Amino acid sequence: MINYGRNQWDKLPAYRHSQQYYVFHLSESPPPTGTSLVSWVPSFFNLTFIYRLDSDIVADMYFQHYKPPMWADWSSFEEAWRVKTKLPVVFVSKCITPSTPSITSNCTTNLVLEKLREYIAIDVYEKCGPLKCNPTSHKKKTACNGLVSTYKFFLAFENSVVGIM
Repeated sequence: MINYGRNQWDKLPAYRHSQQYYVFHLSESPPPTGTSLVSWVPSFFNLTFIYRLDSDIVADMYFQHYKPPMWADWSSFEEAWRVKTKLPVVFVSKCITPSTPSITSNCTTNLVLEKLREYIAIDVYEKCGPLKCNPTSHKKKTACNGLVSTYKFFLAFENSVVGIM
């Protein structure tokens, strides 16, 4: 049985057979989910399916949508680096003010991006930025992969700290 972390805990059975798998699944860290993980959760579930790399099953949300092509031959590194003409990119999925398409809200992610933008140009995609690359179709997914491959590095922000400041 796979139980998503936002489910109601009181609906879980009181007993789990020792040979039955109960998988705890959560794609976000606990704070934004509103989930209060009580002390019995780790002993009740025998497998985890979360975003952390030490999970039994890693829920890799990033590579479901953006998977830049990798090269197997490191001798081609210089060529791969040469085609990366843009510096940082960030894909922001959670906004304090979702109706505002630009980076204007007072949250940790936005404050960091505003400060970095004083020194370097940063492309911001998805809900909180002016640029869009929504890979809903195979054609768009291929285009997004090609786009992502043009950046030298990515900025990543944990969603659970977006509204803290």
